[in-house]
Amino acid sequence: MPRPILGTLIAGLSFAAPLVAPRLPKPEFTRTPTVLVAPSYIQVSSTTRITTPHLSVEFSAVANAVEYRVSRSADGGPETDIFQGPIAAFLYPGQDCTPAVRPTGHFCVYFDRNVMPSVSYTYRVRTIYSGGVASPPSGPATGQRPN
Repeated sequence: MPRPILGTLIAGLSFAAPLVAPRLPKPEFTRTPTVLVAPSYIQVSSTTRITTPHLSVEFSAVANAVEYRVSRSADGGPETDIFQGPIAAFLYPGQDCTPAVRPTGHFCVYFDRNVMPSVSYTYRVRTIYSGGVASPPSGPATGQRPN
C-alpha cells in the first residue's frame, strides 16, 4: 500500500499533517517623524509706533506650532536666543498668528525694544512643536534702528 506523502494511515483514513506557519518577529511600530518647518517668511522693519523706537520681526505662522523662538545677532556677532513664547505672545494687531488659507497668510510679530541705533541686527525664528522639538531656523532677516 502506498504511503501518504503527508500524514499517516490510521484505520484506513489518511490525513495531512497540519501546516504551521513559521513564527515571525513582531513588527516594530515606529512613528513617522513630523516634518519640522520653520517660518517661510521673515522680515525686519524699524518702527516708532510705540514710544520707544524698536525693530519689528514679522514672520509667517506655521501649522501645529506651539511656540516660536526668536534669535538675533548684532553686527555679525554670535547668534543668541532672545525670546521664546507661546503663539499668543506673537499676536499682530488685527491678526491671530495662525496659518491662514488665504495666499497672503497670517503673520506673527515680535517687537525687539532692546536695540541700539546704527547697529545691524539679524534675526531668525524657529518653530517649537509639542514636546519642545524645534525646527531648523528660518532664513535670516536683517534690520537697523535709525539714529
